[in-house]
Amino acid sequence: MMIGCFVIIYSVLIMKHFNFLFIIYLVFCFFFLSLIGIEAIKETVDFQFYADTNTYVRLYDFGFTIKEVAQLNLNLIGPLLVLKAVFGNFYLVLLVNLFVFYRIVVNSRKAFPVDEVKLLLLMISAPLMLGSIIGVNKEIFSLWSISYLVLYIEKPKFKYFLYAILISIFVRWQLSLVILIVFATNTRFNPYRLSKKKTILILLLCISIIYPLNLNAFSHVDRVAMLGAESTSEGSGLFTALILIQNQFFGYLFAVIPKALYLLGGLVFRIGKIFDFQNLYNNFFVTLQSVLNLVLLYKVIKKKVSINESIVFLGIIYLIVFSITPIFAPRYLFPVYFLMCLYLSKKKVYVA
Repeated sequence: MMIGCFVIIYSVLIMKHFNFLFIIYLVFCFFFLSLIGIEAIKETVDFQFYADTNTYVRLYDFGFTIKEVAQLNLNLIGPLLVLKAVFGNFYLVLLVNLFVFYRIVVNSRKAFPVDEVKLLLLMISAPLMLGSIIGVNKEIFSLWSISYLVLYIEKPKFKYFLYAILISIFVRWQLSLVILIVFATNTRFNPYRLSKKKTILILLLCISIIYPLNLNAFSHVDRVAMLGAESTSEGSGLFTALILIQNQFFGYLFAVIPKALYLLGGLVFRIGKIFDFQNLYNNFFVTLQSVLNLVLLYKVIKKKVSINESIVFLGIIYLIVFSITPIFAPRYLFPVYFLMCLYLSKKKVYVA
């Protein structure tokens, strides 16, 4: 508890330029962690508000080394590194996550004039934000990486690209791919860099050809993912059908939009199970996030967006790359929610 008090005091000091809203959220996170968060992560109470936090904690408690984890799954390295760096202390994990959140907002206001209060309200309203701040996870770092990518696009300094790609390495390989694609499309070597529509179409065509050619490499993942999708999406069969379509040559051209929409908001169809706490994380947190995703998507579209706008273009590239996955994991699209928050929080700049 003493470490927890240190965390909250230190956080206030290093984030002194933040408004009162952020301080309130900081205090809320501290008390949530103290009252129920730690017990939930340790699984001594049945209250799963996170995705894989307990898995990372088990690996740390069992004494797995980074080398051993790397042999199991490279995606596990980042969270385990964080836990080892803070000696498994949950309050220090909270401090790390809060600092990352602080840097995300700082990067956002460096990139654009933003309504900081609106951005914070939209971000902390997200159901997935709670698990991203409270426990060790990869989602908060994916937002951090994307915030540096946004900053790089608006203020092209190589160091911002470098920060984005380095952070992404400890999250998911798909995130690194997004960053590399965005970097490549903005170089002079891309003859269509001024035509975002052509760039997107070429990317879709490439994926629609390359993915079916390498289908054997994904066959096992496909089978497991289809079973998981059926149980998660109430056996509608839609997600499975979309996987089968994208497995065909040029199939992804037709599957990408419905698949992206399904990952963003497909769980709204199980809104009736929102208070079925047998699967609290999916039924409550992810379902509510799906609702919020669709609300923000509607607000973004209502503003008559242009593909040429940097945030919109980045969001589309992200959706294209991450919607390839045969795994039904809506949390992978959480950075798209962040990009929508950023877009809706941008202040209008009037030129005299």
